[in-house]
Amino acid sequence: IISYLLYPALHFLNLENFHPVSMGVPVFLFAFYFLIKRNYLPYFILIALLLLTREEYPFTIFLIGIFAALKINKKVGIATSVISILWLVIAFNFIFPYFNNSGNQTSLSRVGLQEFGKNMNEIIINMMLNPGRLIERINIPLNYQYFFDIFAPVAFIPLLSYMVLLSFPALFINFVSGWTYAHYIRYHYTSAIIPFVFIASIYGLATLRNFIYKRNIRYKEILFKIMIVTFLISAVFGNMITGPQETSLFSGYFINSLTNQDYSAHEVRYEAMRLIPENASVSASYLFLPFLSHREILYMFPNPFKESYWGLELGNFTPPTPTKDTEYILLDSTPDEYQRNVIIKQLLDNGMYYKVFEKQDIMILKRNESVEYNFVLPNGR
Repeated sequence: IISYLLYPALHFLNLENFHPVSMGVPVFLFAFYFLIKRNYLPYFILIALLLLTREEYPFTIFLIGIFAALKINKKVGIATSVISILWLVIAFNFIFPYFNNSGNQTSLSRVGLQEFGKNMNEIIINMMLNPGRLIERINIPLNYQYFFDIFAPVAFIPLLSYMVLLSFPALFINFVSGWTYAHYIRYHYTSAIIPFVFIASIYGLATLRNFIYKRNIRYKEILFKIMIVTFLISAVFGNMITGPQETSLFSGYFINSLTNQDYSAHEVRYEAMRLIPENASVSASYLFLPFLSHREILYMFPNPFKESYWGLELGNFTPPTPTKDTEYILLDSTPDEYQRNVIIKQLLDNGMYYKVFEKQDIMILKRNESVEYNFVLPNGR
C-alpha cells in the first residue's frame, strides 16, 4: 500500500488534466480482485466499464481472459477474451467510423501508427511481417528511460512474476507509439500499466519468498525482510527522484533546501483563479482546466480563438466561432510563440482584452465590452 501511494506514475496521473482513463486504475484492480475471488457478476460489470473507457483496453482484457482461463475458470476466461475481441472489432469497424467521419485515422494519426497501415488489421499484420521496423520503433532512449521510471520505484520486483505480462499491451503500444507523450510517465498513458505493476509486485514478492524458503539458506527471515525493505526504499527514492514535486512527501523539502527553489508559483495560480468570478466564461491554459471544469463555458486555450484539439485538428468537427462569450483568458507559460505573438498580441493590441492580473508567468485578460469584437487569424490559420 505504501509503495502504491508513493508511486510516481500514479501521482502524475492524478495531477494531469482529467481523463476517463484515470478511473481505469482502480477499476482494473477491483476487476482482478473479484476475478481471483471468483465473484464473477461484479467482475464482468467492471470489465464492461473498462471496455467503454479506452479503445486499447480490450488488448489488456484479452490477456486477463487468458490468465483467467488458465488459472481461475476456463469458461469465464474464454468469455472475457472473446468479449474483448468482439468489442475491439465492433468499436474500430462500426462505432468509431459512425461517429467520426475520418474513421480510425484520428486515433492512428494521433499515436503515429499510420506508417504500418490504414486500419487496425493492417497495422497488426504489418507489424508481424516487418519486425525490423518494429524493433527500430522500440529501440530508442526514451523507451529505456520509460521502462526504468515504470519499474525502478518497485525495485523491478514485478519482473519476477509472469503477471507483469498483463501490462504488456499498454507498454507495447506506448513503446511503438509515435506520440511523444506516450513515452513519459507524467501522462495518462500509464493507466493500464499501473494496476498490473502492483499485481505483479505482489506475485513477484511471493515468488521471491518461495525461492528463499524452499532452499537451504541461512537467515531466511532476515533475507526476505531485507528484500521488503529494499522494495520500500525503492518506493521512497522513486517518489523523491521521479515523482512530481507537487505531491511528493519528500522531494519538495529536500530540493528546496538544496537549491532554494521558490514554490510560490502554486500560490500565484490559486490567487489568479480566485480573481475570476464563479459564473464567468473562461479560456484557460490546459493545466488550469481541472480547477475550472465546473463552469458552464470553458475552453482550453487557444480555443475558441484557434481550432485546437477539435477533431484532433483534422477538421472532423466545426469549432465554435470566436465570440465575445469568452469573458476571461487565464494563461500560464504554456502558450507557444505563435499563440503569444499572434493570438494574445492581437487581442491586446485591438483592445478586445486588457490585462487585469500579471504575476510571475500567470496572466489574466478580461474582455473589453466597449470594443467591437473583430478577431481574425492571419492567413486563415
